[in-house]
Amino acid sequence: MVIPSSVVDHAYLAGIVDGEGCIIIRHQGGRKGTANGYALELNITNTDEALMIWLLDTFGGLCRWKVKKGLTGLMKRPSWVWWVSGKNAGAVLQVILPYLRVKRAQADLGLRFLSHGKGRCVLTGRGARLDPKFLAERATMKTHMQLLKAPRVATGSGQ
Repeated sequence: MVIPSSVVDHAYLAGIVDGEGCIIIRHQGGRKGTANGYALELNITNTDEALMIWLLDTFGGLCRWKVKKGLTGLMKRPSWVWWVSGKNAGAVLQVILPYLRVKRAQADLGLRFLSHGKGRCVLTGRGARLDPKFLAERATMKTHMQLLKAPRVATGSGQ
């Protein structure tokens, strides 16, 4: 993944992430419903195709089209979802971090999550498995990320 060097692009993407983005630590299930790990993901949902093309051209990643029904059963306006995950999400978060205002704590936690290291394996009679202590630490980070996303009451000065 090649990250552009333009600080204008970094700042612009930070604004989009603050307003439309989602930073997630996602649980990944293994075979037969057993947990095999967690992954960092950064995604942006928007209805503007031109924005998605800019994201793909500038930062890489993947994009998909989604159509959902609203609460009334009527189709909502179609939207696009762009995302990067793992090390690529970390690379993007690293360059936009100085410009984030709303989701800075989530980005910090996502970067800490990545620096926590790859899954530590233990050998069992059935092959290598992730160390349960390591998985528990990752589960705690996922819970912390969810708490950072919890709605809060604004307490600004009102100016």
